[in-house]
Amino acid sequence: NPGLDCVFKNKLSILGHKKFICLFPGATINERHWPEDRWAGVIDWIDKKNIIPVLIGGSKEKNMCRNIMAMCRAKKTINLCARLSIAETVQLFAKACILISTDSGILHLGVVCGIPTISLFGPGIMEKWAPRGKNHIVINAKVSCSPCTRFGTTAPCPNNNECMKKIT
Repeated sequence: NPGLDCVFKNKLSILGHKKFICLFPGATINERHWPEDRWAGVIDWIDKKNIIPVLIGGSKEKNMCRNIMAMCRAKKTINLCARLSIAETVQLFAKACILISTDSGILHLGVVCGIPTISLFGPGIMEKWAPRGKNHIVINAKVSCSPCTRFGTTAPCPNNNECMKKIT
């Protein structure tokens, strides 16, 4: 769709030909969220490497991304949360270096698109759902109660999301 390409290019003209990394901090299940201050720390680290951090997500992640932006010192961070369609996100993945994500649908979309990933797994069943292969790094704190997802359901966490908070 030529119209979609034009709109997408306008949204991403700020990137030019620079290297960038996509970060998706959201997840449908709250227990799969990683603390916002940790995302800000990763963004600051990426920024120091002269790579542009790009936050992505839908309307559900809008406040989360706004909070993360307020916490990080990186001035080159681009917040595209709730500004891209799925098709535009796929196009973004084609140009990005890597995707850092929670265990989420966006992670799996990135895998299908062929982008290297770093994924954060806590309550989800890593052995079943984590990306595999040399282009995918899976981080899991290996907390004794994890994974707690059973039959597609994750119950509210009685341990204050320890499995995600222990990921550093």
